[in-house]
Order: sequence, then structure tokens, then C-alpha cells
Amino acid sequence: MNGGRPSFGGASESAGRAQTQRSSAALVGVQTRTRAPEVAPRGQGSAELQRRREHALLIMRLNEQRRREQQMGCYEVRVRRREPGLEPLRFQALFGQDVQTRLEALEGLVELQPHAAVTYSTLHSVLEERQQAPELRVKALELLANYPPPLEEDQLMELMIASAWDKEITVRKAATRALAAHPDPRSIGPLMGLLGTKDPELRRLAESSLSKIAADLGPPPERIDGDA
Repeated sequence: MNGGRPSFGGASESAGRAQTQRSSAALVGVQTRTRAPEVAPRGQGSAELQRRREHALLIMRLNEQRRREQQMGCYEVRVRRREPGLEPLRFQALFGQDVQTRLEALEGLVELQPHAAVTYSTLHSVLEERQQAPELRVKALELLANYPPPLEEDQLMELMIASAWDKEITVRKAATRALAAHPDPRSIGPLMGLLGTKDPELRRLAESSLSKIAADLGPPPERIDGDA
């Protein structure tokens, strides 16, 4: 008998069970929140992540393929093919919104694949179109001056020679320097014509280029009896 006094044992037990249930629920909530980020996101975020992974794998495969081709000595053969990856640079070089963009695209094209067919055709188009900004023709000639001689594309050689008589003096100076880097008998006549120009720098460039071309080509063959 409790003598009419209330018993607190049952209340304590009920309070303990309630506290245990709240603790369990809180623990489940923490575990749920902790595991939630492990679920892969769906929708646009997941697609973007997958795209980045595929792009990274593609770059790795391309780099590995190029490394193997260089080791096997096949690189020069492959780069002469028209590669779709170069088309955006070609488009920017020919139809970019401003001159600086076109200059950078042209230089990037030559740096990436100097002997690709698309690179040669782009340089050809730039030199052939006389209505374009002269800075583009100057850049094309400067890039060609750094190619190892002899120049593989004869049409480019002819355009370089023709550029010695371009209406813009900056282009004529760039052509004179480029012709010195690619000695060719056909360039002697146009360069000799520049010896009478009024611009002293262009005259000096023409003299220097003629001297280098003559040294590289060597003396003419001995005359044979009967030759005209």
C-alpha cells in the first residue's frame, strides 16, 4: 500500500521510453542526412558530370594516341590529313569578327598542325585574298618564314614571291624576309626589282635576302658549249 501517495515509478519508465524513442529518431535522422549525399544526383547535374568525365577520357585517349604515333614515326603522315578538330580555327582565321582574333587563330593553327592540309589551305587563302587586312598577310608570311625549307606547297611559294610586290609595304617587307628563309631561283627577279625602291629599309632587306639566297643556292652551273 502507498498510503494514497502517487507512485512515480511508472512515470519515470514512460519518460525513459519516450527519451529513448526521441534519441533513436534523432539518430535515424542523422544517419539519413549523412547518407543522403552518397546518392548520385539526377537530372542536369548528373548529365553535366558524366559529360565532363567523357570529355576528360577523350582527351586522355587523344594524348595517348598522339604519343604512340610520335614514337612510331607516324606523326608526320597523320597530320597531313584534314582533321575536323582544326576546322573551328580555320573558320576563325578566315572569318573572325576582328583582326586580332583572326591573327591568333592563324597562329594557333600553325602551332598545332603546321603540315596539315587545312593549315596550308588557310595560309593560301590569307595570302591570296588581297582585300583582307594587311596584318593577316604579314602574319602568314612570318609564320611561313619559320617553316623548314624547302616549302612543300609550291603554290604557297608562288604566293610568297607575288607578295614581294604587294601594295602594302609592310607585306613586301615580310615577304622579303620570308623569301630569304626559302631560297628559290624564282624569287631573285622580284627581289632585284625591290633594289630600286625608295624605302631604305626595304632596300636593305632585299639586298640581304638576295645575298642569302645566292649563298644557299650556290654558283650557277658551268656553261656548256652550245648553251644559249
